[in-house]
Amino acid sequence: FVLDIQQPTRDAQLPKIPFLVDKLKDNDTFGCVLKCAPPTVTLPRIKAMLTGRKPTYLDVINNINSDKLLEDSLLLQWNASGYKVVMFGDETWERISPVEFLRSDPTTSFFVSDYTQVDLNVTRHLDSELAADDWDIMILHYLGLDHIGHLEGPDSKLVAPKLEEMSKIIQNIYTTLTRKQQKDGLAPAVLVVGDHGMADGGGHGGATLQEVLVPLVIMSPLLNKNEKEDPIEYLQMDLAPSLSFLMGSRIPRTSNGRIINELMNTIPIDDQQDAQFYNAQQLKSLLNPDSSALPLFEEASMQMKNGKRTDDQASLMLKSFLETAQ
Repeated sequence: FVLDIQQPTRDAQLPKIPFLVDKLKDNDTFGCVLKCAPPTVTLPRIKAMLTGRKPTYLDVINNINSDKLLEDSLLLQWNASGYKVVMFGDETWERISPVEFLRSDPTTSFFVSDYTQVDLNVTRHLDSELAADDWDIMILHYLGLDHIGHLEGPDSKLVAPKLEEMSKIIQNIYTTLTRKQQKDGLAPAVLVVGDHGMADGGGHGGATLQEVLVPLVIMSPLLNKNEKEDPIEYLQMDLAPSLSFLMGSRIPRTSNGRIINELMNTIPIDDQQDAQFYNAQQLKSLLNPDSSALPLFEEASMQMKNGKRTDDQASLMLKSFLETAQ
């Protein structure tokens, strides 16, 4: 519904979110594909995005009555950094959050026949929240499209109007934030991401491409995309360190993710290497002593210690280590 991803099992082109299709042509917008690990249901997918690790099938059992997420996560790190978070939408966020949101209005996800009110319950907060300046991060988890999928599948006539609705909402958010006075002198960023995909039959939970591939679109005046490229593929767990990088917070300790490379183009080359090295150190702490990735880290570390900070070879080695260590 956002990016053009080859789907050999489909004959018809699915509708898209118009505003995002247009924004992906602009230099201030970056899009890529995130690959989820099964099971493709909401709780483990949220956990993957927050912790940077792969949840297990045990999380499917706990999907309804989930406990607090006590392992290190973006929520804990943001709280430690003093960031204020507001949340509106899927009640899973409220159930698992180990910290208290500044404001929240959770919506139950189990009335799948409702694809209207579940979203209006989120959207009705936007005007007041976009006018407020006491929050740093706003989480909006819309459920309507997922419910339409369960009811009638991705080819439903209800899909296009729902995507148009989402398009206007995203446009309103990005336009309003970019016109506001910047908080603490920092440019805003809007991320649009799916927690899981949708099978041809409309459900999810399995490992088909339609279920495990989701879009990530990032919009910010800080971005400067030089040219249009085919969608790049990352892992869903890469979102955790990438959001840590954008927010200036620590990467969750158990994260297996790596910072999305294209986001680092917003900072000088020396700082890019620092970010890569920090990400590499964090991943190194999770590796076995006999890991084949360790020599790459040691060589890159030696080059940086010797003052070769602007050496492309050090950056390439760090990048290779991050890819191998996953």
